[in-house]
Amino acid sequence: MSMQEVFNKERYDLLVASVRTLKLSSIIREMEARKGTNKGLIFPFARGLRFSAQLIYILREVLSGSALEVNWGQILEAEGDYDACSPEGDIIIHRKGHVRKWNGGDGGNHIMDYRFISKDNAIAVVSCKSFLTTAGVEKLYCERMVAYCPRVWLFAECFGPESAEPIRTEAKSIGYEHFWHLYTWSRTLGEVDTVDDWNDFMKKVEELKAAHM
Repeated sequence: MSMQEVFNKERYDLLVASVRTLKLSSIIREMEARKGTNKGLIFPFARGLRFSAQLIYILREVLSGSALEVNWGQILEAEGDYDACSPEGDIIIHRKGHVRKWNGGDGGNHIMDYRFISKDNAIAVVSCKSFLTTAGVEKLYCERMVAYCPRVWLFAECFGPESAEPIRTEAKSIGYEHFWHLYTWSRTLGEVDTVDDWNDFMKKVEELKAAHM
């Protein structure tokens, strides 16, 4: 095993450990299951945002030294005065530079760091999902995003043990170039089974890096 493989395995283990703890928490699952109240309903959104943010940090490290950056934001169509805008991109891998940064700052203490990226600089978009089902593979999102960046990827934190191939087939048929997940999880049995998609994901990222050195 090379040092690169060791580092990638470490990244995987740390990422899974950080997100899976909240996914399996009986307290949070009980809050989300409550009907007729708003209590706990922020957790799915917040967990998804945290998952994509942690993935951004990993990608920034992997792509360091290249001509690429990784950010959360939207892609602008450069026709005249940027007259069209893509859907929100959880993760945008792009050539260095941005048109506009919202709520950013150079002090390192900002809460939000949202970038608007020129279409000419967009390389790949990664749509992140906390828990994914076949019905949750968004066709309209992919169709709209492909118009701004032809390389659209889908990354799920987890889904049910039997869902891998149906989701992969659905994602491919819709137009996602690649699909990966961190682990599988049974809502009823609470079983967790880690998977090896991560190595393929890292390989694709390294290929982007090599093409933009």
